[in-house]
Amino acid sequence: MHKKDVKSNKSFDLHQNVPNKPKESSHLRSPSIKTQPSYQAHIAPGYSTLDMFLSTFIFIAVLNILDWEQFKRSASFPRRASAPYLCITQEELKKHCNLDDAWIVLNGKVYDITPYIPFHPGGNEIMKGAGKDGTKLLMSIHPWVNYEYLLDVCWIGLFTYR
Repeated sequence: MHKKDVKSNKSFDLHQNVPNKPKESSHLRSPSIKTQPSYQAHIAPGYSTLDMFLSTFIFIAVLNILDWEQFKRSASFPRRASAPYLCITQEELKKHCNLDDAWIVLNGKVYDITPYIPFHPGGNEIMKGAGKDGTKLLMSIHPWVNYEYLLDVCWIGLFTYR
């Protein structure tokens, strides 16, 4: 407990009777009414609004991937002739860059991603790589994704770098 000596403008600690250093604070007076500290709810780690948003996003992404896995095994999946694979040039690749016909190059392999677009968790963002080499784009956003497994049935050929 502190008490202030009015004459010398020094404060004393009543428990020790030893002068304390003068306070170096604002000359503004504190409010005379004592307020209750505001109640703050403590949220356990993993339960904040941001955590809930991220977990919902991840849940939706997982559902999309599971739906895609089910679709690519179904009889309605558009199958390409299994052999031979195509050798695709830059000119040919540029022709396939819209929602109805989208090809992408990933590490030298060309994939027809048209059937995958509705299942992509990021929506049409995948179209940023359509009709061109999307390897850098994929690796900057999803370096952990096993795209070779995910798009195995979409592989149509090899890209020829000329």
